[in-house]
This record gives sequence, structure tokens and C-alpha cells, in this order.
Amino acid sequence: MVEAIEHGRIPTEEIDATFEAAYARGSGAVIGEDDVLRTFSTPEHVAMIEKFRELTANFRNHRRLYFGKVVGTYQMWMISSDDPVGCLRHELQKKSRHKPVRQLIQRFQCMMTLAPCL
Repeated sequence: MVEAIEHGRIPTEEIDATFEAAYARGSGAVIGEDDVLRTFSTPEHVAMIEKFRELTANFRNHRRLYFGKVVGTYQMWMISSDDPVGCLRHELQKKSRHKPVRQLIQRFQCMMTLAPCL
């Protein structure tokens, strides 16, 4: 085909159509020899892509819920009523209804060695 174009046997305006015809003939032979290409189904392929997207979205949702649960459990441990640091952290994060300072100081007697000025 290249020689035919170079020697002017294929007019310039017909080069695209000639290439497409030659490509279609050649690709048909290649597709016929390969089992994967011969049995390829576009609708099945599109359905598999959609199923993969659905499974991926489902996995993301489950992962988000799982990590939310893990982080929530960790945060609850941090705010444990037995843990003075967690309780203090919780009080500092609150926007209203704080415990009175005297109650907090009594509650955190074990921390007084860390901050004797209180």
C-alpha cells in the first residue's frame, strides 16, 4: 500500500478509505485466530466494568463504616471515664455545660504531681 501511494497508483483523496479497507481485512484475520478476540463481547465487557464499579463502591462504603467504627471505638477509649486525660480532653472539646473547675481539680488529683502550680 505504501508503494502504491508513493507511485501515485492510489489517489490522495482515497488514501483514508484504502487504509481503512486494508486494516479491516488484516484485523479480521488476526481476530479470527485469537480465541480471546474472537469471543469478545462488548455488552459482557461493559457489564463486567459496571459490576466492578459496583463492587468497588460497596467495598469503599464498608471500609468507611469499618474505619469509622474503629476510630469511634478508639475515641471512646480516649474519653473513658476512668482515664483522667481522656475526660479532660472531652471537657476541653465541649462548647457548653462544662464541669466546674473545682470538680475537675478534685477529679484529677493524680495529675497534680505533673502540674503542682494547680
